[in-house]
Amino acid sequence: MGSVKDWLQLFRSQTAFATIYTLLIPYIYAGGKELIIPLLLTGFLVHYSSFGHNSVMDYYHDLKDENKKHHPLMNGRIRYEDSVKVVNYMQIITSIILVTFSVVSHNLVSLVFLLLYVVFGHAYNDGLDHVTLYSWLPISIAFASLTVYSLTLYDYNMMLLLLFFLLGFNTILYQIAYEGNKKDYGHEDNLYTRYGMYSNNKGLTTKIFEYGFMLDRMLVNTIFIVMLIPHTILNFAILSIMTIVEGYSVYHVHYDKVTEHVKMLRHFGMAEAFEFVRIMSIIPPIYFLILAIIGVVYFVVMNKYLWGTDFAPRV
Repeated sequence: MGSVKDWLQLFRSQTAFATIYTLLIPYIYAGGKELIIPLLLTGFLVHYSSFGHNSVMDYYHDLKDENKKHHPLMNGRIRYEDSVKVVNYMQIITSIILVTFSVVSHNLVSLVFLLLYVVFGHAYNDGLDHVTLYSWLPISIAFASLTVYSLTLYDYNMMLLLLFFLLGFNTILYQIAYEGNKKDYGHEDNLYTRYGMYSNNKGLTTKIFEYGFMLDRMLVNTIFIVMLIPHTILNFAILSIMTIVEGYSVYHVHYDKVTEHVKMLRHFGMAEAFEFVRIMSIIPPIYFLILAIIGVVYFVVMNKYLWGTDFAPRV
């Protein structure tokens, strides 16, 4: 059946707090308190089941990837049949819990966005990520919908709904369309490979993608955050500091060579972690401090335990 460590690797549990933040930030921003702890705990289950599902559905594709040979499914530490059973049970339990939150909150509109999360998440995991160059679209819609699901559990208006949807969409867009494709450069179903980018001499198309995505992360997301952030000196100070830290990581993400895989993954991990911490500047500072400390410590400890690294998961 595999060890606990093997299963945590299968679930890519080092990034669980990204999913937890996706659930908690909108809910806290809207003023919710009663479900903070339940959402935090359920966030682990949401992450483990969704990323475990992705690992299971990518099984035959990952068999051909040299960078995935250490994965517990690839080296046989976990049987494929066992992983299918466990992941499906987890998805059923997770769905029941999330539906229950909607019912007890008396905000049934959240069920619409929960359904969108499930439909588009399954569309991505079930194979769209390998048969289309634009697989970033369904997974970005999925996590944007999860963001709005959390918001609508407490209170919302149409402007908040739109802003959180766009912020969630754009955050995942960068991670999948840019980082994901650059990480998996060389695969036949890779966006950048198909367009012949990242050869020895970067062409115009490569530069357009590089600068376009850099502006997307550092400018577009910043605009969304500024539109949401409370007008206090402390919140803006937190945003300013985290933007500088995030800018350092994003700079390296865009200038690392695709051949330096481990180094590239390290900066990818840093950029993803710091971006979620940057987005948390929109919530009250006490929540920011608690969640940032817990999330960063969890991320570093889990990476060290699972992969023997700090910010560079070997997946």
